[in-house]
Amino acid sequence: MEKAADAVRALAEAKSASEFLQLQSEFARAQFDRFVAESSRLTETFVKLAGEAIQPIQTRATLNAERINKLVA
Repeated sequence: MEKAADAVRALAEAKSASEFLQLQSEFARAQFDRFVAESSRLTETFVKLAGEAIQPIQTRATLNAERINKLVA
């Protein structure tokens, strides 16, 4: 919120249209960069969580497969 407030303040203090557009572009670029960084972090967290959630199922499936192999053999 502080960064957005600072950006609005800077835009309000722009002395020309070109300065306003430059500040707006910089703000948009910074927001996009933060979005990409946060998305990457969330994706990593999700992949880690999914791996941890599936581990017990994989372990159980492996044990069941070993039991079936012993019964068949």
